[in-house]
Amino acid sequence: MDKIKGKKLNKKKVFITFSFFLLLIVGIYLIIYHSRTDVPTNSNTIPTSSDNTEKPKEDPPKDTTITMSVVGDIMCHDTQYKDAYNSTTKEYDFSYVFSDVEYYLQTADITVGNLETTFAGKEVGYSNYPTFNTPEALGYDLKKLGIDVLSTANNHSLDKGYKGLVSTLNFLDDAGIAHTGTYASAEDQNQILIQNVKGVKIAFLSFTYGTNGIRIPSGKEYCINLIDKDLIKRQINLAQEKQPDLICVFMHWGV
Repeated sequence: MDKIKGKKLNKKKVFITFSFFLLLIVGIYLIIYHSRTDVPTNSNTIPTSSDNTEKPKEDPPKDTTITMSVVGDIMCHDTQYKDAYNSTTKEYDFSYVFSDVEYYLQTADITVGNLETTFAGKEVGYSNYPTFNTPEALGYDLKKLGIDVLSTANNHSLDKGYKGLVSTLNFLDDAGIAHTGTYASAEDQNQILIQNVKGVKIAFLSFTYGTNGIRIPSGKEYCINLIDKDLIKRQINLAQEKQPDLICVFMHWGV
């Protein structure tokens, strides 16, 4: 009888042991199966591990504020360039003329003005009204004072003829001042002046009502922008092709 009970007891232990190992194997399998992230549950399942990931929020666009100083007719009579002449150094210095407005010229993000004289060179002879030719030192002083852009289309653009007009442009280039309104070639006339100010693209155009009766050289009509509707439309279209944020136009149109 004791042997029968012993056999039953042994069978019970074997069954319990077998069940324990079976459950252990199943448990290990389930742990391994669920820990695998690269095995989809079916062919149509798309891993969603990144679905709940929060994307970094983009900062809203910020407004950009720029300041622009605009100065009117910059011209020079003989009394002025004689006063600016230093007989000791034999040089001209015009910077003192702008001392009262120097702060506004230099602290603006961009400063523009109208140059109503020519830099035709000393050999032509410096002169005042009615045909201006100013010492080129004025151009260099304007740059130091903060002038960035000059309109050169006005009634005094051809005071010293076509050569004087081109000479003025060359002096401005040498001084590092951008300019618009008069040109040395047809290609230059079609190149719209763009200035980037703190990321803001500004196109500058310039037109004048006339040249004080001085005839524009035949074949060189490109040298100055006159107020002409077709020309204005054409230049505005060229400016818009550059996709500027602003288009600023100088209109030298008299009364």
